[in-house]
Amino acid sequence: MLESGYLVMDYIGDSDVQMLSETWDEHRHQRDKRMNLFKGLSRIMLSLSRVPLPRIGSWTLDSNGALRLSNRPLTLRLHQLENGGIPTNISRSLTYSAADGYYLDLLSCHDSRIRNQPNSISDADDGRAQMARLTMMKALLPYFSNREYREGPFLYRFTDLHPSNIFVNSQWNVKFVIDLEWACSLPAETFRPPYWLTGRSVDDLIGEHLEDFRE
Repeated sequence: MLESGYLVMDYIGDSDVQMLSETWDEHRHQRDKRMNLFKGLSRIMLSLSRVPLPRIGSWTLDSNGALRLSNRPLTLRLHQLENGGIPTNISRSLTYSAADGYYLDLLSCHDSRIRNQPNSISDADDGRAQMARLTMMKALLPYFSNREYREGPFLYRFTDLHPSNIFVNSQWNVKFVIDLEWACSLPAETFRPPYWLTGRSVDDLIGEHLEDFRE
């Protein structure tokens, strides 16, 4: 491992591109632009996941300049918890050979948030409700994860792929993607298009809206 931190940077100076978020609400129902966007995102996602990886984790660059899949799967959410002083108990060198352990550790992060974030609970009823939901999620986890993919394949993907991190031209052809530091290999069953392509929040993906997302 390198003894000091490093940062790879680039500059987007193309005047013909802008963040997708600037025109998303206005043009997201235009079929031609949506098709261009979907093609671009699909190409990126499939390219990244082309080679299955043996573990859940993130790439590191060692002192010899070699890439190693030896760092924990670092996502923006994990980073936000730790920046807020919430212990995640997921050490830097921890990678996963099976999906179950990763899922359980993610749920444990939410347990830790309840214990360590001063404003995590608004009142007694809210506290009981949050703990009940976490308990149910742990109990029901085997029914929502696919045993066939428990030990792989694990696919490399961006975990912070939102409209402000995607730069497109006037026809919504994807030209640049930024904030790549949150990319990591994750279970294959988590490989899916971003939910925001539906124009709805995660909590709104129920009934016919969920079916539209699946299609």
